[in-house]
Amino acid sequence: MNSRNFALIAVFLVQLLYGLNYTFAKFLINEGFIKTFGLTLVRVGGATILFWIFGLFLKTEKIDKKDYFTFFLGAVFGVGLNMLLFLKGLELTSPIHASVCLLYTSDA
Repeated sequence: MNSRNFALIAVFLVQLLYGLNYTFAKFLINEGFIKTFGLTLVRVGGATILFWIFGLFLKTEKIDKKDYFTFFLGAVFGVGLNMLLFLKGLELTSPIHASVCLLYTSDA
């Protein structure tokens, strides 16, 4: 398989998983399998474990001590809080409405 076909398959799979994310998360929350905060913890914790595992096998770069605080803020606000608010909003609406982002502008 050439690299173009591999890239097209990879893009298709990413978009498929992205689209199914709304439906699966809504199903888990609505059916009472897990609450919003728990699902956020499982997703962020699972991603953290996967990144640590991949980090064992990949070449690492030296990170300055001053950048750790920036990484911490990015983790809290860019990942954790973002996902928590997304899942809480998904709990209050349908997967279709959550996946469509409409921008209303006023000409007034």
